[in-house]
Amino acid sequence: MADIKNRDLTLADCRFDWVFHGYDSAFEGEATFSDIDGIVHVNGHFLLVEHKSMQRSDRIPTLPKGQLGVYSALSQLPNVTCLLVAGDMQRSIPYYIETIPSDGRGIDLREIDDMAARKILKAILENWYETAAK
Repeated sequence: MADIKNRDLTLADCRFDWVFHGYDSAFEGEATFSDIDGIVHVNGHFLLVEHKSMQRSDRIPTLPKGQLGVYSALSQLPNVTCLLVAGDMQRSIPYYIETIPSDGRGIDLREIDDMAARKILKAILENWYETAAK
């Protein structure tokens, strides 16, 4: 996994290993660090994106309980939208898009061609931006 601005970096190059070095032991219970894969701020509105890797033939991924809890709690804040975008990370092709928490109406893009899937994701982002920019 590369850093968003430097595609040569690995995940280990651009973030702490919170668990290995025991930083998460500062919290009682099962609390630990989580990351947000993408965030956009426009005019007081926030779009948070969690990416999951999947291929066209894979089952739709689910978020781990803790990660789902983080995004669900954040989505309750004013002007915060959270999305799960699962797909081919190397080619940036979405195969599944869902609002977090799920309303049960995720968009399964596995049966359409790559360009159409990208256009649908772009349209969702543009729609969010139109709302946020008002």
